[in-house]
Amino acid sequence: MDMRAFGVGSDNRDYAIKQLTDGSGRIPATEMFCYELAQCFDIATPGYTIVKLRDGSLAFGSVIEGGVGQIKNLVEAIEIFKGRPPVRGLKEFFSKVYAFDLFINNIDRHLGNYLFRHSLRSTIAMAFDFGRAWYEIDAYGYQATNQDNKTQAGHVIISQYNQYDLTIARQTLREIAALPKSRVEAILNSIPNDWFHDSFAADFLNWWGSEDMSKRIVQLRKDI
Repeated sequence: MDMRAFGVGSDNRDYAIKQLTDGSGRIPATEMFCYELAQCFDIATPGYTIVKLRDGSLAFGSVIEGGVGQIKNLVEAIEIFKGRPPVRGLKEFFSKVYAFDLFINNIDRHLGNYLFRHSLRSTIAMAFDFGRAWYEIDAYGYQATNQDNKTQAGHVIISQYNQYDLTIARQTLREIAALPKSRVEAILNSIPNDWFHDSFAADFLNWWGSEDMSKRIVQLRKDI
């Protein structure tokens, strides 16, 4: 875990806070980009905000919401996989998140990085903590497909309990490939300047929709 701080905002909400001093310095930008990009594909995440700290610096703040459960051990995970309690669209959710994690090169999607919140008539799943992905690791790499990381270890368990659909995962990759560059540009433009060097944004925008990106999608569709 790269996050080292919790805090209470002026709105009296609790936040898990990630700062430029965490990791290699790109975690806040990575978190914000991945939260926003995930929502483009209907992957639920907790709320977040840009937090202004007492020293004036900006940090990424993920809302710590009440009524939310987090998997603490394998026994709890198996209960959820078996439908106790039933989670709305669980197989679709896990399948989308897996494809998305491979695309953003998230090497740290362990079972504790899912949240389960009681909704009006059911329980829903959310994904959080994208800090070990994208530019914090390697935006164009394939480390997340290696078998020796937490993302793959979690995926093996999820698949064993029939909570993974290959067709949905591949469709998610197609949807990623079809996302307009303008939408990605809008996300990048919303990231605070102190978090993300302009050259990184320009490089990523030039890459989006390119032949290299298409090759990545093709390769990941084979890997999943």
